[in-house]
Amino acid sequence: MAVDWKRGIRLLRKQFRKLGLPDYWHKNSPHTYQVWQHGVMLVFLRRYALPYTEFVEWLPNTKLPEYMRLSAIPDEGTLCKEEKRLLPFLEAAAILLVLPLLPDAFVAGADMTGLQTKRASPYYIKRVMGSYSRRGFARLLFVVWKFYILVWELRLLPKDELKMLKSAWKKLKKKPSTLVYDKKGDSEPHHEWLEQQGIRSIAPVRKGARRGKRRRELMKSFPQKTYNKRNWNENTNYRFKNRYGDSLKAYTVKGRRAEVATKVLAQNLWTRLKAIITELFNMTQHSEYLNTALKNSFLFGCRSVLVACGTVARPFIRLRANKSSTKMQNSLGPGSIQPFFAMGKKALGEKATKVPAAAPHFLILAKSLNS
Repeated sequence: MAVDWKRGIRLLRKQFRKLGLPDYWHKNSPHTYQVWQHGVMLVFLRRYALPYTEFVEWLPNTKLPEYMRLSAIPDEGTLCKEEKRLLPFLEAAAILLVLPLLPDAFVAGADMTGLQTKRASPYYIKRVMGSYSRRGFARLLFVVWKFYILVWELRLLPKDELKMLKSAWKKLKKKPSTLVYDKKGDSEPHHEWLEQQGIRSIAPVRKGARRGKRRRELMKSFPQKTYNKRNWNENTNYRFKNRYGDSLKAYTVKGRRAEVATKVLAQNLWTRLKAIITELFNMTQHSEYLNTALKNSFLFGCRSVLVACGTVARPFIRLRANKSSTKMQNSLGPGSIQPFFAMGKKALGEKATKVPAAAPHFLILAKSLNS
């Protein structure tokens, strides 16, 4: 956990520095806290889904003030106001975290989900209003690559889903080569709008559809394998709402937008921190890239982690070595976090620096995360 926290703080500071975030809002301010410290605290607050009051009580009992060099603990009112001030920087930092990892051509998916703004049961709403109503729900649209959120759009009033996509599309820094959508995207103007930008549009065609050149092409040969990547949207929506809650706590429009921006920044940050673990796990499946001396050094049941080119990761991988053969079997290590063993370039040898086919993005991740 300490490794993730330190690396996450460094990444956030780096992004804030790129965006030109000032150290203090005003030259005559008390200078008790720096602005980037408020931004980091807000990200951790949303990550662990704590109210402002509980977070202020929880903060002194952790190592976070030491890692951030905090001289004092802020109150809940300060954090609430700072989240609204930092709104444009939080939105830009969430997007900048993903840009170095995007390939030249990639497939993205778009989908909309709902967030509660008033925690009232449908039975209560029917008793008060006389009928079931969708009022009290915010519309949130995500454009996703893998588990990273590239751009998002929040609407508190009803709006067409494709119009929300066009509004969010203006904020997208790097356009995908293919966009997959559900049946809501089965529209000839929608396909034409994307093709004018050189982007392939994929959406399942409704039954009984006859008109539309691009719709007829999809009916003849539908790219099911590419369309299956739309599962990224469903998984991201589930992870986002399961981790950060399915409702908005703020009452004002600016506060709700700032709340969503901070949650998206926390989602992208921790997804990027965990990406290196996944790639290292894939690398260990190829025993030919491990040194023979390194294989013999692993004992049965020993928890360790592969660290290539000086990149340090948390020990979520248990490597079991069979004495009768050199084949390595991998399994996730249960239980609490144990101290990891960092092995540098010399211990791995030259063969370990090669990237197998199962880990195509390892060098990109190692280069970006090691900075």
